[in-house]
Amino acid sequence: MIIEAQDEVDKIVEAWRRELPDADFGQKALVLRLISVSANLEVVAAQACSELGIDLSLYKILSELRRASPAFELKPKELIRCLPISSGGLTSLIDRAESAGLAVRRPDPDDRRGVVVALTERGKRTIEAAATKRAQAEDRALNLLAVGEQQALNTLLKRLLSQFPSLAPR
Repeated sequence: MIIEAQDEVDKIVEAWRRELPDADFGQKALVLRLISVSANLEVVAAQACSELGIDLSLYKILSELRRASPAFELKPKELIRCLPISSGGLTSLIDRAESAGLAVRRPDPDDRRGVVVALTERGKRTIEAAATKRAQAEDRALNLLAVGEQQALNTLLKRLLSQFPSLAPR
């Protein structure tokens, strides 16, 4: 039988059990590990994107636009539904994407008062390179698990996420 060494999460849970012995911390270790893995994968993704001169906020908007094939454009109200951001935050993000030459605002053909946000060729090349680089970095981060373990974990996490449909990542 393999006994794993105690990690920082085990110490945190142990401390809570000591401090609040009547509370149930049964799933605390699992939740803390999920949060920690998620935070570390965000760092991996951010590092991969930064090599191409974009941050995760720009990655997310460019990614939404790239997946809006074949036109590679969306209305701001469509973008805001995809991203957890305020309308002011979205305006600022679109401004940044435009300043970097990654996206442009165009008149909305369906609403003469509106606009659509479209990827530029440079934006398309950048998001394609960033998506590839990010996928490679994430693959390296998950290589500790065998393929079957990754598939099993994916199935379990998918089931857990199904109870939070509005919070599922895009």
